[in-house]
Amino acid sequence: MMMQQRRSVLTILMAVFLACTQTRSEQLTAEAWQDIEQKKAVLVDVRTAEELRLGSIDAAQHVPHTDILAGSIPATWEKDTPLYLFCRSGRRAELARQALLEKHFTEVHVVGGYTDVKGFLQESHTAGQ
Repeated sequence: MMMQQRRSVLTILMAVFLACTQTRSEQLTAEAWQDIEQKKAVLVDVRTAEELRLGSIDAAQHVPHTDILAGSIPATWEKDTPLYLFCRSGRRAELARQALLEKHFTEVHVVGGYTDVKGFLQESHTAGQ
């Protein structure tokens, strides 16, 4: 009996942990990229300054996730401006997304990690040639 209770508790804890660590990542789309290029949407790199030195995307605004979590959000962002966030893996972008939603931003998307966004741009550039 005691062993079954422990297993049940462990199962519940694992489910809660997995639910809390999953990101709501989606693919960057051609339509979203067009909006970014036309300044109708914002691509946001939430990585650290150190990570940014390893590579960046010209069209992205750099706002570290720690700034967003602390409430330091660019004044140019309207509450209904589509925001497309990325970091290294998507985890910090998800934390930033949650913070922005709590501040009543309505269109906040996590588009994965830096390599995902860079890969999308390379594929779309190649497809356009």
